[in-house]
Amino acid sequence: LYGLTPEEFATMLFEQNNKCAICHEEMDRPHVDHDHATGTLRALLCTSCKSGLSMFREDVELLSRSISYL
Repeated sequence: LYGLTPEEFATMLFEQNNKCAICHEEMDRPHVDHDHATGTLRALLCTSCKSGLSMFREDVELLSRSISYL
């Protein structure tokens, strides 16, 4: 769990009210998200949001262009 103890994971889940940090939907299988450059833990995400960030390679410019496109 990326250096998280089960207790720390449970605390994060509780603090997020079992909701994804991005879409705020209930999570069936929460994923620990972290900054790939620094290793810093960010939050728990649902499968869809975690996959989305991965697909955009965590590139803010690419995400910004996608928002403009939509």
